[in-house]
Amino acid sequence: GLAHMFRYFCRLSALVMALMLVVHTPASAQEIDFGDDGSDFAKDGECDDKRFSGPGMTDTPLLDADIGHDATDCRIAHEQSRVTYRGTAGRDSSHIQWGDDLGRWANDGECDDMRFEGSGMTKTGLLAEDVKHDATDCRSAYEAGNLDLRGSGSATGNASDPLSPIQRIVPIRIEGPFDWGNNSSQWANDGECDDIRFTGSGMSTVLMPDSIGMDAADCRNHYDAGSVGLNPLFKAPASIDDIDFGNNTSDYANDGECDDLRFTGDYASEMIYLTEDIGHDANDCRAAVRKGTARWQMDSLPIELGATAAATDVVEDAEEAADTAEAAAQAIMEILEENGGQE
Repeated sequence: GLAHMFRYFCRLSALVMALMLVVHTPASAQEIDFGDDGSDFAKDGECDDKRFSGPGMTDTPLLDADIGHDATDCRIAHEQSRVTYRGTAGRDSSHIQWGDDLGRWANDGECDDMRFEGSGMTKTGLLAEDVKHDATDCRSAYEAGNLDLRGSGSATGNASDPLSPIQRIVPIRIEGPFDWGNNSSQWANDGECDDIRFTGSGMSTVLMPDSIGMDAADCRNHYDAGSVGLNPLFKAPASIDDIDFGNNTSDYANDGECDDLRFTGDYASEMIYLTEDIGHDANDCRAAVRKGTARWQMDSLPIELGATAAATDVVEDAEEAADTAEAAAQAIMEILEENGGQE
């Protein structure tokens, strides 16, 4: 009925927002983000933020902990021309895999890599294909203290963003047989584990449902090294009573349908599964399991992803069409310019 169609549209829209850039405009000159006054040395008349330099700076050693946390002192000194914004905070960025500048929106002054959060990020939608392909913009913003890894709580973004809910769960050891899957993910063999069944420091910060069981080498290497472990939400239950259904914080909780991809049933063929619904639709899924209309599906691969893959294909087709249209428009402009030059 209409209610089901509306619900499907809402979930498709959520997936599109995670995968596709609908409108993207070039960045304007980035304003200085002075931050807040959380430093122990805030409001002492001296700028303690190492992103700045000049006679208005403190004579004491500059600390990373003060970056973006001495706003009043540094703003006043900057307005009085006693400090200059250097644009880099000297933060150690060597531990992050920055990638390259092959993204469509690279070198536009804004970070488009959805692994990060903070004031240095683009204000437009984020696209999975830009991960590790906007290195210069993101590294510059990171070193300037204007963004941090998503979920770290160090940037001025939302540390509870649903793109990274799994990484704050304590990992456990795998017990018994385990199907690692294959390496068919587009992010396979990149040095990060993209399989949402795991959690830990070796994980990618962008986790998508369709990478489950498709990044075996990366995940197994990190597991053996101790940098990831099994997400306890994916621990195989001995019985229904052993299942950790989680909570009811999903936007689709208590709607009568189980939206958690750990479960499947006859209903699943029309589902668009979202990462942020894992472990967050407890009442619906518990009721469905007890009625026998849903069952645990994480014991073997591949899992049933319903309409998720089809929705992703729609997004990718739309992106390809947009690229084709952009190329055609560019070709027309070149022809017009060439003809104009001949007149």
